[in-house]
Amino acid sequence: MKAFLKILLVIIAAAIAGQILLAAAPGTGKIMGHICDNEGLPVPGATVVIEGTSIGASSNFDGSYVILNVPQGVHTVISYCICYGKETARDLFVKADSSISIDFILTPIIIREDSAIVIECVKP
Repeated sequence: MKAFLKILLVIIAAAIAGQILLAAAPGTGKIMGHICDNEGLPVPGATVVIEGTSIGASSNFDGSYVILNVPQGVHTVISYCICYGKETARDLFVKADSSISIDFILTPIIIREDSAIVIECVKP
């Protein structure tokens, strides 16, 4: 039983150490900021991604977002959300072990009111 507990402790310690190393990957930085609409209201659930990668985040209820483990270098960051236009921030230089702040203002997309969808249900 003692051998099992020792093995279990080693596995747990290795898992925790691995998570710490992943959270603070060397040579990476952080991009953070807020996303709001043109009236200054937060846009929760908006997507923010680094162009050409699968690295990104979603904004929370107050419109803030954080992208961790961003490789050092120059990036283009795109923000978009359903019912809003897309905004792009170009030539952002991310340094290792530092963070930059980029705020986005998304413009609502106007949906035409004169279009209608008619759904007809017919009993078989």
